[in-house]
Amino acid sequence: MRYFQRFTPDTLLLTNRMANMLSAVAEFKGKQALYTKQMPEQLEVLRQAAVVQSTESSNRIEQVTAAPGRLLELMKEKTAPRDRSEQEIVGYRKALDMLHASHAQIEPSENVVKQLHGMLFWYDGYVGGKYKISDNEIRRKDGVDHEEVVFKPTPAFMTDIEMQRLHQDLNEQWQRTTFNKLLLTASYVLDLLCIHPFSDGNGRVARLMSLLLLYRGGHQVGAYISLERIIEQSKEQYYETLNKSSQGWHENEHDLMPWAEYFIGVVLLTACMRFEMNLTAAQETPSKSEAVINSMRRLPKFFKFTDLQRMCPHVSDATIKATLEGLKKKRVVKCAKRGRDATWEKATTKFWNAEMPEDESNLFWGRFDSDPFWSQDGTAPFWKTRTVETENK
Repeated sequence: MRYFQRFTPDTLLLTNRMANMLSAVAEFKGKQALYTKQMPEQLEVLRQAAVVQSTESSNRIEQVTAAPGRLLELMKEKTAPRDRSEQEIVGYRKALDMLHASHAQIEPSENVVKQLHGMLFWYDGYVGGKYKISDNEIRRKDGVDHEEVVFKPTPAFMTDIEMQRLHQDLNEQWQRTTFNKLLLTASYVLDLLCIHPFSDGNGRVARLMSLLLLYRGGHQVGAYISLERIIEQSKEQYYETLNKSSQGWHENEHDLMPWAEYFIGVVLLTACMRFEMNLTAAQETPSKSEAVINSMRRLPKFFKFTDLQRMCPHVSDATIKATLEGLKKKRVVKCAKRGRDATWEKATTKFWNAEMPEDESNLFWGRFDSDPFWSQDGTAPFWKTRTVETENK
């Protein structure tokens, strides 16, 4: 928490831009309890989709991927991981599950950071939960064959000391409640990334810790909207603001605000906006069976059960099966191949030629991809909203 060592509540001056960002998030925070009471079923759908998106995006930012069909099977624990990438994906999912279920009992600490890292690299006892033993560098590609060093993190021999100091400062500042907790969270994440305590997995651990600190500060939006997906979609700005705010960090002369404005004004406010938009759409969304049928209309004549799982992550397998059986009785579809690789065929009827409904919100939860912009004087946000074609291609 180096940044706050230079200020007191009286000397830390916020720009109008930052003050309005904090005000907008606080206003949304006040609505959380109302949503929780009025729309529990819709929130559960959002929660399930967010876990899948967060696991996929946070790993994909680090070039850790799995095939779409494999990802869903791993998330539902229907298959065992085949390689290192799949092992790390499973580990991230388990870490997320722990934070979502037990955040109220988890005090942010150095041991929690190690535990989360250990869960990511659960398959490798020599790496998981252990600090780096050699110095690392943060590099950026400059052209095809050239890389440049953009930041040198804390040396390996200083990692233990810096991590102890970071969490001691965090706990002290958090208890004092003299500074806004969102600013403290942004500062903590920046410091953790500048220390870069592990040989691998630092970005993912930092994103998990940001979720935990948001929970601890009373912000629950990360349970229902994937913060990691928003970061992935604004990845260039993510790295750019980290680079700006890390300059002068070792000398404690850095400027937190570029990173804080991104973290609060882009990531968190976008999540709040998507949350409200999705719940508004949910009030007009057709049934889950209709969502399956509308998804089928976009598939070719022959399609697989796994295609529907991929296109309808918020719909249970039992609902998909029941929908198919109902259409089968009406002779709208027929099963061309049974078994785990079940294939279905659309019958030639007018049913499949019907026009699609104008509102396609039932096809994919989290469909709103909204980019926040702020007016020149920072007095108010406005939004450019577009509809994602689908993330299930």
